[in-house]
Amino acid sequence: MVLAAAIVAVALTLLTLTFDAAVDFAQKKDVMLYGLTLVGTVIGFYFGRVPAERRAEASEETAKQAQSAANEANVDAAKANDKLREVRVGVERVKGLLTPASGSQRKTLGSEASSPGGQPEAVSQALLELESLARRL
Repeated sequence: MVLAAAIVAVALTLLTLTFDAAVDFAQKKDVMLYGLTLVGTVIGFYFGRVPAERRAEASEETAKQAQSAANEANVDAAKANDKLREVRVGVERVKGLLTPASGSQRKTLGSEASSPGGQPEAVSQALLELESLARRL
């Protein structure tokens, strides 16, 4: 910003000296035309660049935060997928315990061997498996 102000000051000084040295109106008009064009370009470049750099830095910070949030979301999604796999495995185990083996006759719950609690053995094992699954979740 100081550099831009110094350039403008030098340019205006040179423009004034050149303008005073011009003899007729046409020369003064040409000096003003080219001098103000150059001064306007310098001012536009330096004073337009600073806000643009600030916006770019803010955008980069926002992009970093978004990337970090996306990475965290991916980690959370991976954990959720792992839990889902555990649940599916547990459900398959419970299905295996409750479904009679192929080739055997279908038994009713009352006709199976009972565990000490009075429940059929397959149901007891299924309940234990469900409790284990619930603890893991």
